[in-house]
Amino acid sequence: MRELFAAGVDKQALIRKVSQYGYTFESDVDAARFTSRGIRLWHVSNNFPGLTRARLPEAATRGVSRVSYYVDLDVADRPVSVDGDARTDIERWIP
Repeated sequence: MRELFAAGVDKQALIRKVSQYGYTFESDVDAARFTSRGIRLWHVSNNFPGLTRARLPEAATRGVSRVSYYVDLDVADRPVSVDGDARTDIERWIP
């Protein structure tokens, strides 16, 4: 974020915006605050737990926005296996 501030982005507006998504800016911390402990992938199909518009009657979704929820992956099907090439590609996305 320092680069954005240096480029003239309004600091308070940016901090407010990213905080809406659960991120916190700490001015004295430059290091990553998260570490990947592993990679697990799931095939998401109609049987995967979750809320979708298709699963709810239209009347239930009228006027509803910005819904958030957590999926308990322990009740989902087992993760799919990841071969070496896919694992290498995915690990490039993770700091």
